[in-house]
Amino acid sequence: MHRLNGIGAGTQLGSGPARFLSSRFEAQAGERQIPETDVRAEMDRFDAAVVSSDAEMERISAGERFPTQIAREMVDMHRAILGSPELADSARTLIQKRRIGAEWAIRQVVAELRRTFSEIEDERIRARFEDVEAVAERLLRALLDDRDFVIDEQFAGTIAIGAQLSALEALELHHYGAAGFATEHGGPTSHATIVARALGVPYAFGVHGLMSASARPSRFGWTARPVRSFRAPIRPRNGSSRREAARRSSASEWSTLRDSSPP
Repeated sequence: MHRLNGIGAGTQLGSGPARFLSSRFEAQAGERQIPETDVRAEMDRFDAAVVSSDAEMERISAGERFPTQIAREMVDMHRAILGSPELADSARTLIQKRRIGAEWAIRQVVAELRRTFSEIEDERIRARFEDVEAVAERLLRALLDDRDFVIDEQFAGTIAIGAQLSALEALELHHYGAAGFATEHGGPTSHATIVARALGVPYAFGVHGLMSASARPSRFGWTARPVRSFRAPIRPRNGSSRREAARRSSASEWSTLRDSSPP
């Protein structure tokens, strides 16, 4: 038995066969220069991927298969990021001015946003970069027509394991009956953690070495007591419930992030 150390996002314990998610940005797309005559077509291709990604996220919140309130909170956040000037408009500018492929433009924008987020002092806001990565990954998969990353019935009864986990992926995995989640990265204030706690799904994050080839388990389980039960850093005011406070916070976080970004 190989033991790894991590942190539980609650008091729930879970075990089951391990099933691995694709790693973030696993599909490689290097720099690609395009002739000036193809810039318009590349812009149209990028815009089509944005529309496709947005529609896919909207289906998550609109469908009956997901818990309505928390799904809408998370989808609203991710859709705001997708359509933001920082992501979409910046990528369009790179495609047009530098005449590079849409995939490489997204990677360049994400790299710049990573530097911006690293300079933000507020840890909770800094952690929102995981949401930016998740949205960018979804957009890349739409551009590349990546069919390898699929969340479906194959995850039923399993522990879904990955380097990271987005809030929307957590919702989808829960719908298909995953018994729990485990990731090498993540933290107590990530949206995946908040979703897992709200759904009552066992989640272990910060499991260092989880994705290394030598440590990849065929089964995964929580064998030690949870270190602590994390709670979202939200304080309800005026007698409102924690869930309602979380809804208000989630809806405003992306604008807060932009206001907090260094010039």
